Amino acid sequence: MVLTATLALVFPGLGRTAPPVASQALPGANATTEETPEAHLGKGYDALKLDRYDVAVSEFRAALEIDPKLVLRARFPLAVALFEQLVQLEAIAAASMRSDLQVARLMAAAGARGSLANVEINLDSLHDVAYVSKVRNKVASLRERLEKNPVV
Repeated sequence: MVLTATLALVFPGLGRTAPPVASQALPGANATTEETPEAHLGKGYDALKLDRYDVAVSEFRAALEIDPKLVLRARFPLAVALFEQLVQLEAIAAASMRSDLQVARLMAAAGARGSLANVEINLDSLHDVAYVSKVRNKVASLRERLEKNPVV
């Protein structure tokens, strides 16, 4: 599990879980919603807001299955959801496993921060001001989530 969470950004199919079942549905979610990347992204973002990280992981993976190019819109939030799952797991893990989880969180956070830095560097070369602004806001939001759960 720890290795799966750490490597999920590099190997998107690794540790894939089944799509959410009806019992995982979010309040107000429409079961007949079209299976589009946008529908899965919306459900994933809703799940993140509700701290339903298991649902968020499934939805972001479903969006990536349909469109693997959704790096910023699906893969980064997927990393956040996996990181948050590590936080939850650490709270219930046996003492002998906590240090492994802390290492996994450090590795996941470092990977996410490195990815965000790479995105920011490349934004400087784009000329679409509206898009750049939107992406910078998303990057800032993801950085804030990472800072909310420091490892040590």
